[in-house]
Formats: sequence, C-alpha cells, structure tokens
Amino acid sequence: MTSVATPDTTRATRRSGDAKRLAIFTSHPIQYQAPLFRALAASEAIDPTVYFGSRHGVDVAMDSGFGQAFRWDVPLLDGYEHAFLPNTASTPDVSRFTGVRVSDADGVLARGNYDALLLLGWQTFAHVQMLRAAWRIGLPVILRGESTLQRAPAGGLRASARRTLWLPLRQRLYRSAFARVDAFLVIGSRNRDYYRSFGVPDEKMFWAPYAVDNDWFTLPQNDRTAARERIRSRLGVGPATLLVASSAKLIERKRPLDLVDAVASLRDRGVDAHALFIGDGEERPAIERRATARGIRSAVTIAGFVNQRELPSWYAAADTLVLPSDSRETWGLVVNEAMAAGLPVVVSDAAGCSPDLVREGENGFTYACGDVAELADRLASIVALRPEGRSQLGNRSRDIVRQFGIDVAVRATEASVRSVCTSRATS
Repeated sequence: MTSVATPDTTRATRRSGDAKRLAIFTSHPIQYQAPLFRALAASEAIDPTVYFGSRHGVDVAMDSGFGQAFRWDVPLLDGYEHAFLPNTASTPDVSRFTGVRVSDADGVLARGNYDALLLLGWQTFAHVQMLRAAWRIGLPVILRGESTLQRAPAGGLRASARRTLWLPLRQRLYRSAFARVDAFLVIGSRNRDYYRSFGVPDEKMFWAPYAVDNDWFTLPQNDRTAARERIRSRLGVGPATLLVASSAKLIERKRPLDLVDAVASLRDRGVDAHALFIGDGEERPAIERRATARGIRSAVTIAGFVNQRELPSWYAAADTLVLPSDSRETWGLVVNEAMAAGLPVVVSDAAGCSPDLVREGENGFTYACGDVAELADRLASIVALRPEGRSQLGNRSRDIVRQFGIDVAVRATEASVRSVCTSRATS
C-alpha cells in the first residue's frame, strides 16, 4: 500500500552532529539509483531520506519501452530510509510529465526538518511540485539532471514551431529557474555545457558522473569464462564468432537497425559476426524484417528482456558492446555496465557518454551517429585486434570506468550539500 512516511526524529543520532539531513526526490525506484542511495546512507556527512512518486519498478507493472510487465530482480529499497508519496495523477505513468503528481509537498519537506533537497531530474510534474515547495519554505535545492545541448535532427512544422516558440521561452524559463537552484550535480561534460548555456556558473557545479555499481558487473575470471561458454552455447554461437551486443530497449531512438546493417556489412566482408540484442520493445519486428532482408536472420538474436541478476553473464558472452543511439540518449549507462564487465565499446558520437567514457583506440571507438559504414569499420577494427587485443581494450575499459564510480557521486553530493548549507548560513 502506498503511504507517506512519518519523519524519523531519531535519524540524526545515527551520525555525527554535523551530518546534514538531505531529502531526495525521484519519480520511482530505479535499478541504477539504488546503489547510490545506499552509498549516501553510509555517509557520515549527510543523512538522506528518499521520496518516490510511484512504485513503478518495485511492483510488477507494464513498461512501455520493454513492451512487457516486469519488476527488477535486485533490491531497490534496502539500505536507506525511504517513503512513497501518494501519486494523485489521474493517469499514473512515470514516462509522462503529468503521470506523477503528489500532494502536500510543502508538508513533507517541512516536517522532515531537512537541510537541503536533492531533485533527481525534472521530468514529472511532481518534481516541479517538490521544487516549488522547497522554494516556498526556503530550503536549498540541488539538481541532478541529464539534459544536454545535443538534439536529434527534426523537420516539419512541429520542429519549426519548437525553434520559433518553445526554445526562446525555454531559455528564459530555465535561466530564471536555474538561477534559483543552489547547486548542480553534473553527470558529464555535455551536461555541464548544457547548464553553462543557461548561465549557471562553474562554482555551482559539482562533478558527479553517472555511474553503476561497477563491482556488480565485474565477474571473477572463472565465473566470466563459464558464463561466456554457457550463454554462447545457448545462442548457438561458436567461440570464434564476433558477438556484438546491444543492451537497450528496442525503440527507435536507440537505432537498433544500424547494428543489423553493420553486422550484415561485416558478414559481406567475410567476418563471422553475430548481433545480440539484450532487450525487447516495439522495434523487434523491424529488426527481424531487416535481418531477413539482409540475409542474416540466423546471425541476429533478440534475447528479450534480461533482468539485472543475469545481465553480467550476458556481457561476459559478448566481444564488444555497441550503443548506436541518437542524441536523445543523454548518457547511456549500459556503456558503464559493459566497461565494468571488461568489454571494448563502440559508441555513437551523439550519445551523451561518448566524450567522457570512450578513449579512441584505448577502450573502443566512436563513430558518426547513423553512419553504418563507419560503424562497420569500427567493428572491423575490433575484429582485427583478435582476442588478446580485445582483452587489452576491455581491461582499459575497467580502468576508465573506475573514475566514474558511485563513490565519486557520493563525494560530489557531500560537497554540494556542505556548499549550499554554508552559503545559506552566511547569507
């Protein structure tokens, strides 16, 4: 049953007297965020309480992207204080701005006697409600969003109206709102450029890159070898085949057909390559049709939705991960996952993570989004490295992704809370 938690007045005794009480709001429990919340709860500097606007992901529910009902098979709520706020939206849906709405946001924040509010995004009306409530009661606000300046090409009347009407309005609206936000947790270099474009000064920004639980995806070598053999046997893929993985919802903005065409090009060159789609979604029929049309249906596997516990084994079976997404992919945490699993990566230059996670020739390659010929060439470069070279790139991936760990985000959060509390105390 959905309920609002009564603030725990004994919380502060669990930490030093200097610990700052931090309210966190996010739309719903997300597998990527839970490890961060647990790490923040272990901090001696802050005492967090997480508020959710929906139980999506905890209860079995339909996900429009995956095209099926599911719930995550890893603990999403363990290890940190949390509460669910009643979602009063007429049509609850975490994927729509109007699909999450809460009541008594002012009361929730005021009763908790918090020192600051951390908002994870602004994609629902409930986020706006919590932001306005913090402003009304004088609570410092820290924002962690994922927007970038990169945008997918668009045409037609809608695009023209957007350029003429919405973009100038957004510039004024966001510039005004961001001026009232006390600090920003920056997930990547393109996210930082986005905030700068609205006049946010560098001193308000704290480097808190998007991260996953790297240890979760790093299998011991014996386990990795066993998983590789098990999954490849299940797929009917031999040990010498280049298995190119994509881990994503099968939706248009992820550009899955580019991978089909690139693998077809490799096979035309005589390369024994196989595309593995780890995920499901509305583009499945289109992928199957394209693979058939290119004569490579037997070299394309759609595994369907794979939950978190099995995901490291599927990465172990692959030789590289490809993220072909357009610029609506504001980061791409699957790249973090694959790098932690020890894979080389090939990433579209439109994906938000590409300038931060991909070091050309060291742990993988980037390519121009939508340029299938260039993608095929990058995969050919992976082939030419042979297993030993691919292993070296995979090891470099692990080294790089350690710099994008949850510990980095925790330190940045602590620093931002100290900063906003000090600023308010001295103003």
